[in-house]
Amino acid sequence: MLSSEILINLDSEEDGHFTIGCAGGINTIGKYKYIADSIPDNTTFYEIGIKGLRGGHSGIEIHDGRGCSLKLISRLLWNLNNEFNIRLSSIEGGNKHNAIPREAFAVIGVSTKKLSAFEAFYSDFTGSIQKEYATKEPNLAFTIEKVETPSRVMAEGMQDGLINSFYAMPHGVIRFSPDIAGLVQTSTNFAVCRTNDSEVEVLTSQRSLAESEKKDIFNMVQSVHLLGGATVVSSDGYPAWEPNINSPILKTATEIYKNVFGKDAVIETIHAGLECGLVGDKYPGMDMLSFGPNLKEVHTPNEMVQISSVQNCWKLLVHIIENLPLKN
Repeated sequence: MLSSEILINLDSEEDGHFTIGCAGGINTIGKYKYIADSIPDNTTFYEIGIKGLRGGHSGIEIHDGRGCSLKLISRLLWNLNNEFNIRLSSIEGGNKHNAIPREAFAVIGVSTKKLSAFEAFYSDFTGSIQKEYATKEPNLAFTIEKVETPSRVMAEGMQDGLINSFYAMPHGVIRFSPDIAGLVQTSTNFAVCRTNDSEVEVLTSQRSLAESEKKDIFNMVQSVHLLGGATVVSSDGYPAWEPNINSPILKTATEIYKNVFGKDAVIETIHAGLECGLVGDKYPGMDMLSFGPNLKEVHTPNEMVQISSVQNCWKLLVHIIENLPLKN
């Protein structure tokens, strides 16, 4: 379809930064068949929840130590189950594979005889987690509310497998680059969970600059799902974009940037995924460069763009197009 020799991508997030490489990725889906059980006698139900987390782009902020709502609610469920033998009806959280989940909710049943002890434990345990995240997640809030009795709960074997699997699920940075200081090489995001009529479905997203490590973290996530009794499927994934420091378009762009703005551009490889990886895989030898305006809090409700930096990118793009290093 394409005869072009050069690709200029406008999906980067820092003005004055030229991206020349990015991670590849794959999405992994675990499906836990919902094996239902009848509602036990003398059981009171609550919806417990997590709100107020910052979230963020799983390719940009994954190293920042922000809370993951699904990891936190899995930790909470595991401890509540260990202490009170709760009955789990449903669990929900997250909404995008490339966003760190900000909220999560679960409907659980507790023996009516243990309500006072349960509520005291819940308050103390969640308070401890809030202290852990006080600096990074100052708006973290745990909610708890009595709800009507649901139509079903999970059978105990299915529930225990799911809770154990969720608690063990890796999330965050797996390895930093051995070559570029501070660059995340491999990560995984515990992204989305949904409970429907027939199953509990979990979406996670793995990224890596190294194809072998992308496969390894996919295998790790898959094994955790399998240990919990789930079946696992995956997306086709997308390849990494390997940097070319001798790129002709990079040379042209850096010279133009210095002439127009009077300073050197920052040249970098990033952990997020860009379209360049997919295009470069289909068109080997395509000369590619990515830049863009200043974006903040991407993939959150607070996402914003600095308007003045858009003007800078427009000016830069016009100058680059006027001076493209074309062969013909």
